Amino acid sequence: MRSGVLVTLVLSVLVAVPATSQNSPGPQSQGPQPQAEAGPQLETVVVTGSSIPRLTALDAGPAPVVTITSADILQKGFTDMSDVMRNLNQNLGSLDNNTQTDGFSPGAQAVDLRGMGPNHTLVLVNGRRIADYPQAYGGNSNFTDISNIPTTMIDHIDVLSGSDSAVYGSDAIAGVINFILKKKADGTTIDYREGETQLGGGSSQRLTLTSGYSNERFDSIFTVQLLNQQPVWAFRRNFTDSTLDAPGGPSDNYADPVFGRYDMNGNFIAPSPATCNALSSLDGGSVFYASRPGYGPTGGPGYYCGSHADIGYGTLENGRKSINAYGSGSYQLTEHASLFLDLQAGYTHQDSYNSPLQWQNSVAQNGGSVPVPFYNSATGQIEQWQRMYFTPNEEGGLQAGEIHNFDTTISLNAGIKGSFGSNWTYEGFYGHSQNRLVDETPALIDSKAAALYLGPSLGIDPASGYNIYDAPPSRLYTPLTVAQFRSITNLSTDDDQTHTDSLNFSVATTELAHLPAGPLGFAAVAEVGHDSLIQNVDPLSLSGAYYDYHNTGATGSRNRYGIGSEFNIPIFPMLTATAATRFDSYSYSGTTSGKVTYNTGLEFRPIQNLLIRGSYGTGFRAPDLSYLYSGASGSSSGGIDYYLCRLHRLDARPGDDDVLRPEDRRSAQLCRYRAFAADQCLQRLARLSHRATGRALSRVQ
Repeated sequence: MRSGVLVTLVLSVLVAVPATSQNSPGPQSQGPQPQAEAGPQLETVVVTGSSIPRLTALDAGPAPVVTITSADILQKGFTDMSDVMRNLNQNLGSLDNNTQTDGFSPGAQAVDLRGMGPNHTLVLVNGRRIADYPQAYGGNSNFTDISNIPTTMIDHIDVLSGSDSAVYGSDAIAGVINFILKKKADGTTIDYREGETQLGGGSSQRLTLTSGYSNERFDSIFTVQLLNQQPVWAFRRNFTDSTLDAPGGPSDNYADPVFGRYDMNGNFIAPSPATCNALSSLDGGSVFYASRPGYGPTGGPGYYCGSHADIGYGTLENGRKSINAYGSGSYQLTEHASLFLDLQAGYTHQDSYNSPLQWQNSVAQNGGSVPVPFYNSATGQIEQWQRMYFTPNEEGGLQAGEIHNFDTTISLNAGIKGSFGSNWTYEGFYGHSQNRLVDETPALIDSKAAALYLGPSLGIDPASGYNIYDAPPSRLYTPLTVAQFRSITNLSTDDDQTHTDSLNFSVATTELAHLPAGPLGFAAVAEVGHDSLIQNVDPLSLSGAYYDYHNTGATGSRNRYGIGSEFNIPIFPMLTATAATRFDSYSYSGTTSGKVTYNTGLEFRPIQNLLIRGSYGTGFRAPDLSYLYSGASGSSSGGIDYYLCRLHRLDARPGDDDVLRPEDRRSAQLCRYRAFAADQCLQRLARLSHRATGRALSRVQ
């Protein structure tokens, strides 16, 4: 296995201005100090990137943390998490989101810190993991969907750009993003928002109810958020409603062949102009007698019945209806112990439209469909027939071609936390999270379309080796009725689920011992967990029965555990060191993989208002369930690439000699911060990454 190495250099400075509302302590002298008079007690907080309680966010440790507050979200008018993430500088790369219609996970919102891929960013809610999205990002790897987190319940979002596996374990390679939800409600609030796009479509309505109850021993909050988002169709915009909108104009942008007939060399077999004129009422009157230079039998223009309008049949922003609910409660058992319960549930129905269904005569091969010509006894020549797309008239309206996603999420955390001794805190909890996605995608059954257009096979042509059909061209140029179209299509349905269960216990203290330069901070954590993935896919999508639509399934689980510790070590009054280490182990299909990670850092404060800090750490990412258990998938290629099959050992299974191993990472950061100004960071990234050989097979749509 080759290890991947990422070295990061970040330089920034923090100059803090003392708050005028409280007195700042002066420099500490060595030796015993007289007992100070009793003053206001400062509450410690746990910040992202460290398990040791701190007095303020400025003491967050050697790694820089960017915080987005609820006030920021409200001020900038963000309606959902997709808006928030699009405006986060650290969130890089092209990601699946609510504008995607042809990805592997349309509608899900991923986070990709530093552009390393969403599977390298650890996503937490209230510092705890949530279940992965049931479908793989890019058809390859698991990731976390944040679209069901209600924006109105956000207290703040912490973004840590850097490896922190020594604190959080696997996946925290590019960084950590932690969504902290509100714990108390300021009375009962009802919020309603409505919006409309300037050019039409995409109207949205959002209604939020938030309330809670508190007394001396009990605090609670709950919220319900309803969202209705209408789609934005490409044909509603004059710059996306036609292939003529592309650069170059009509001379460079040709009509798509709604009805295409080709000879054995791929040239058009021209219909008569009258044939296309008889079809001109289709697709809003956009079908016409079209031509393309160089596609005629003799090298001249090729003629066909085409249209420029098909590009407009797609959603630029998908339609979405959702309801998300969140509730949190805590009960003070004693002065030093309290019970807590957090529950989050969401349901989303999304409608998207990628493009109209299409068809060519094909044969099933390698789990996919491969276009193949045929010998037409009605014309005495080799031909290929193509419907580049079926018109809305034949579909029975655009709704018949919509992709429907029904996503249900549940997250539950229950536990106890408190304090003991003079300055120790503890927390123990059980967490359960699950995500179920039902995906309904219209698909065309290739064999039924062939039977409708070409009729039964009459045997094999001895000269060409192709199937023989008696197919008068008039069949191709006869529009389908809605009943005929529905007889050759099917609603391909997948039912996919992920589950995550964990037990976690942690202790921390701000003063494990008192060193000459100050108190020694300490934290320790232990956790065990179980993750599972179940993808129940449509069997027809695995066999090559559909034209241009293939799938892959995965079912499997893994067990994991981790133990870690962290220290905050004052060396001198101006210099503090941090150190953390953690061991994680993952077990799957008879294979166990473990990794030790560590993190070290220094914080130098020559004067109270200046902090210079830096860190060096390692990280790793355990192979996820999609990597481990994905089955064989189809493709639209015309054959098997034996070289790549051998190179990637597509027959490998977890437990073989060549199994997936964790991905390693190292990072170094030197940070200098200036107060009340944006971080000025210079980053130099160099990364070599190699995932151990395995079967990361894709779903192709």
